[in-house]
Amino acid sequence: RRPGKKTAMQSRRGCVLLLAVACLWTSVNHFSDSFTPPLRGRARLFLDTADVKAYEELLPLGLFSGVTTNPGILSKAKVSCSVDSLKTLAEKALSYTDEFMCQSWGKDEKNLYETGLKLADINKDKVVVKVPATLEGIKAAKRLLEDGVRVCLTACYSAKQALIATGRTCRNICKCFR
Repeated sequence: RRPGKKTAMQSRRGCVLLLAVACLWTSVNHFSDSFTPPLRGRARLFLDTADVKAYEELLPLGLFSGVTTNPGILSKAKVSCSVDSLKTLAEKALSYTDEFMCQSWGKDEKNLYETGLKLADINKDKVVVKVPATLEGIKAAKRLLEDGVRVCLTACYSAKQALIATGRTCRNICKCFR
């Protein structure tokens, strides 16, 4: 390595760690702990990326509780937003950690729900389906929860949205920082 030249990890570290901090997941603490591994705190950090090299470099450090991604992150990483692509990412991530969060997509409750079911089928015990905290997302989340899917309401920008998430018995809420 030439003096002054950054390694791949050094050049990515700042960006990925900032994303991870911006994606601080807060567990709702008054519901069953059946989905959350024991001895986890109330707040957990998730590596927010679709970069498998970041998984290999950062997950072994033990700083992150898991990996999370969404359609925007997939697009930036030039990974197709498909169940098959997310299955590949989940398998890689779950070789290092015990939780993988991926966001459902669709314009209405029906599409969010159907995509959510497909995502949950990747690994029912370790995949959490993120659903946007919109009216259609909340309707889809209710149906997914009724089907035993682990759900996280994401894109929560207000306390009202977080309260709705707890009312829906979602195990996780993603508070988005701007």
